Amino acid sequence: MQMTHELLSLEILNHRQCLDADQAERLHALRLGYWGEWEFQRILKKYLTGDFYLLTDCYFGEANPTQVDAILVCPSGYYLFDVKNYRSPVRYEAGTFYHNDKRWRHNIFIQLERMVDRFNQDLDGHGRPQGKQGYLVFINERHQVTVDESWSHGVLRRNDIWEFLRDLAQAPARYKTDQLLGLVQGKLRPNPYEKCQATTDHWARMQGGIYCWRCRARLGNIYNRRRISCNNCGFIENSESLVHRHLCELSVLLYDQPLSLSLAREFLGKQCSDRSLYRIFNKNFNRVKRNSYHNPFKQDPDISHKIVWPIDLERDYYWIHQKFLT
Repeated sequence: MQMTHELLSLEILNHRQCLDADQAERLHALRLGYWGEWEFQRILKKYLTGDFYLLTDCYFGEANPTQVDAILVCPSGYYLFDVKNYRSPVRYEAGTFYHNDKRWRHNIFIQLERMVDRFNQDLDGHGRPQGKQGYLVFINERHQVTVDESWSHGVLRRNDIWEFLRDLAQAPARYKTDQLLGLVQGKLRPNPYEKCQATTDHWARMQGGIYCWRCRARLGNIYNRRRISCNNCGFIENSESLVHRHLCELSVLLYDQPLSLSLAREFLGKQCSDRSLYRIFNKNFNRVKRNSYHNPFKQDPDISHKIVWPIDLERDYYWIHQKFLT
């Protein structure tokens, strides 16, 4: 599951100690949302077998696009999910939302209703199947959720997901999944809120340097060294892949701006020789003009896997990120 540009940028800036208090709070909220959606996707793909497709982080509508966290496309139709990763108790009574036993003005159910309505509007007509139902998913297994009968859509707690998938597998097949997938993919819109470019203040406070892939500790100079060993955790990485990974990080921060040799030198904390940096640039990036190179971020969907974040989720998910879930 791909991280959004905003989350990737804030993770990189946080690692280099560039965030203020508001941005740090925003990063924490984005982490909670991302790991909740990732866990929900992991559960679905692990236990749901058969002819189905799972689309994540989808946007619908020309003006003011509406986000859908996950859409399950299967022979019985479409199922829409809004995933929440809360830790405090939630209660919904007579149209009023209570969070941690306090009335909360922020009504999370409005977003679910809006996304179901927008989805059905976009797919309306010509006999196209509409969204069967919208589900509000509370993925935290320790989360207490109470909803009364006035709520018209479905609510899934973590322990309810298996029963939901079992009932879904027994539902009669009404459509061809490939045709349903083609219909919904034709209505998808790009993320209009993706760009989160680093500001001048960020660059002024940024700590340049080269960091370990595993523990994120700062490494020393890599002049004339082919393999770099971290003194903190012992992880060994090829110097060329190490520099390339940091240049991909820089590409994320610049978004659609070209990469320059001088900016890369400052970003790496002058811990790499100009000769090595120039060689790595020419090998991995397309040159625009002298000492300026094309930014591959928007054209390379896998660039997030080449940088510090995200690390190997299958291996380290619960070890590092369990504080964001259970």
